[in-house]
Amino acid sequence: MEIVASHHGPIHGAAVQSIKSTRGSNTKLNRKILNLNLSRNRISSQGAEQLGDAVGSNDTMERLNLSWNSITGQGAIVIAHGIKENVRLRQCDLSWNGFAGRAGIELARVVRENTKLSHLFLRGCRLEDQALEAIGQGLLITSMDESQLELVDLSRNPFSTKAVSHLFFTLTQLSHTKLKCLLLEDVPIDCQCSQILMELNTKFPDMSIKHGPELIVGNTWEEVKVESGKFVSLFVLLREGIRYNRRRLVDILSEMDTDRNHCVTLAQLIEALRKLPIRYRHSQLVDLLQSLDKLHNGTIYYG
Repeated sequence: MEIVASHHGPIHGAAVQSIKSTRGSNTKLNRKILNLNLSRNRISSQGAEQLGDAVGSNDTMERLNLSWNSITGQGAIVIAHGIKENVRLRQCDLSWNGFAGRAGIELARVVRENTKLSHLFLRGCRLEDQALEAIGQGLLITSMDESQLELVDLSRNPFSTKAVSHLFFTLTQLSHTKLKCLLLEDVPIDCQCSQILMELNTKFPDMSIKHGPELIVGNTWEEVKVESGKFVSLFVLLREGIRYNRRRLVDILSEMDTDRNHCVTLAQLIEALRKLPIRYRHSQLVDLLQSLDKLHNGTIYYG
């Protein structure tokens, strides 16, 4: 059975009672619900408290959509607890509700303890850095179990780039995972974050991670937004021996090349670019590495 009450205004007690495990006909209805869509019903914190217990006790529901409501505070905590307890639920959409503070930590427990969920949508839930860290730890712990989680949408939450970097690092510690898609579409990443992401992509090539804009190294966020300034071609700068700020990139790399094999590591190249200094995008480093990795060992041939 599918129940859709989307766009209907405030939810009433009958809708809550329909999924509660009670006596008589309601019990039979409870056992038939597979898909419950209550999005855009202005469900309040109080309504969510009633609904949370019902969600936790339901043993047939596979898909739950509570997006675009007014679920906050204690109601959000109870809803998260109910989802954590529901062992049949496969897909859950809580987008555009308020799960700040303790409610966000409770959501992280969903990730950690409900190993049956495959799709979890938390877009625009006011989640904070602390919740993101807890979610990362939850993913790390469930990798030791049989977690079915394939997609997590964390976009439109006020995460910092530093918190996202910590999340990526945590994911590199996974031994295995079924996670295929991680959405952080509006969160900008910096050079350090990009390096960790490269490592993550190498370890889990089937995992798709969508993030926000790439911060320009050495620029402020305001400069990034207006895309100010031009970026020199690192390849041309290196191959043509062009002087930049009265120094040549190739000369700095030569000083770092203690083995005298005309190869440097990516970290050494980054340090050389800092010494000039040159503004660049991390994607330029990736392109240069792909073009000049003559020995196929992750080093850059500058000779």
